[in-house]
Amino acid sequence: MYFPARLVEHIRNRIPEFSELPLEHQHRIAMMLWNWSSGSRRHCQYNDFMPFTKDQSRKLWGSDASMRRVLGHRYFVVVPGDNLVGWASGFKPAPALKQALDDCLDDRNPDDLHRPDGRVLRSPPRAIRSRDANNNNAKWAGATCANLVRVNRSELERMANCASEEKHRRAARHLLKLSYNHVADGFVPVSYEQKSSGRLYMIIGGVQTIHRDARNAALVGYWDYDIENCHFSILRQMAAAVGVPSPTIDTYLANKRAIRAGLMAITNAPKDDVKEALIALLYGARLSHSTKTALGKLFKPSALGSFLADPFVKALAAEIRAVRKAVLATQSVRRGKVINAMGLEIDPAEADEGQVLCHLLQGIEAKALRAVLRQYGRHVLLAMHDGWVSCIELDSREIESLISKVTGYRLELDAKRIAAPEIEYGNETVQFETPGEHKFFNTNQQLTGIDAGLDATSSVRAPSHRSGLHLSVRPQWNCPPGVTGTRPSRSQRSKDRAGQN
Repeated sequence: MYFPARLVEHIRNRIPEFSELPLEHQHRIAMMLWNWSSGSRRHCQYNDFMPFTKDQSRKLWGSDASMRRVLGHRYFVVVPGDNLVGWASGFKPAPALKQALDDCLDDRNPDDLHRPDGRVLRSPPRAIRSRDANNNNAKWAGATCANLVRVNRSELERMANCASEEKHRRAARHLLKLSYNHVADGFVPVSYEQKSSGRLYMIIGGVQTIHRDARNAALVGYWDYDIENCHFSILRQMAAAVGVPSPTIDTYLANKRAIRAGLMAITNAPKDDVKEALIALLYGARLSHSTKTALGKLFKPSALGSFLADPFVKALAAEIRAVRKAVLATQSVRRGKVINAMGLEIDPAEADEGQVLCHLLQGIEAKALRAVLRQYGRHVLLAMHDGWVSCIELDSREIESLISKVTGYRLELDAKRIAAPEIEYGNETVQFETPGEHKFFNTNQQLTGIDAGLDATSSVRAPSHRSGLHLSVRPQWNCPPGVTGTRPSRSQRSKDRAGQN
């Protein structure tokens, strides 16, 4: 992941003491800020916060303690995670850091792209890395696609200036800023890396994971190809191959829009969350009210209850379990490992059945995309997991035949020309929700007080730990001097008790 070099300069201008930090610390803070700006990672409970796990903090900072010592309360507002319910800590830039980000996003001068270790991107990167995330040989030999993606700046500028929702404006500005670079002005450099199942993930550029509306604005006029219901279609054919009926999956594939609309209505959740929840069932998500589960992290408690109680969801989950059991029983094992269509292995002793099935489904999906990139890669601007964006119109029937020949599965394509996104423009009131509290805030409203950094978009409230003691919603290490957090130190708790007595 790279960030614009001038972001560091803008932070120094807004926060003078930032310049006193070692350069590597400045780069790490800039990287965290740029990751938050992309909006590709959203916290499961706290609006506009980025989840940041201990593993991620160790990877970037070396240790969680090192990160806390450097960040303190100066750069990010932090909502503590909860191991009991499976929430990671949430990070959001403090006001001064957010202003520095705004300065950077509005800067239209071409810029270098930096890594956290200080290395600069000097030339267009290789589109698909020859080594995977574990530094083994990747399985994508012969496949290619664009390593520079031209973006529609005028459409992105329109969204950045006129969209009513902050997430749309910020995503558009994020892509715009990436396009003003010294490698290829007007283009976003991109590069992909193979992960454990064979899937390609973008490690430079971020166009793959940016908000869909901003991506569509950037790529207006190009052709978007998507494998329809890729994983469910593969699973249905797997079920037929082992002689297991799949009437509920068949019903879903034949009536996906109506079924999704029904689930959206009873959960009051957006379409993307409902789609992700149904995919999560394929991957072994438990039908549990626990907030630690994949479904619990997608839905608010009331919505989760409605989703779990739906008769179709119950029937679908039961059928997936039956099909999964039959499919996995037929898989050949090599040295105790299950091998997917990309020739990549997973150890059933270290993974549950849902993860093994996910490995198989993603392997077939990746093999289908690899076949397309080998045959048509010179036309492909952007590779997604189960689709791609092409600069010209391709023959869908011809590609379906190719995929069937290579994978043995009949998969249908949904092809459409990308149009400008249909989003709301103008001033309006936006509703923001957090668990247990529903409030309306105007986008221009300002908050004051200890936790003003949480602002109107996150009506988070501190839990009541002891009667009569007001605590900040933030953990102690992230609080300014003299403010007690939700996790005060032992000495602070002693002082609190002495003060009460």
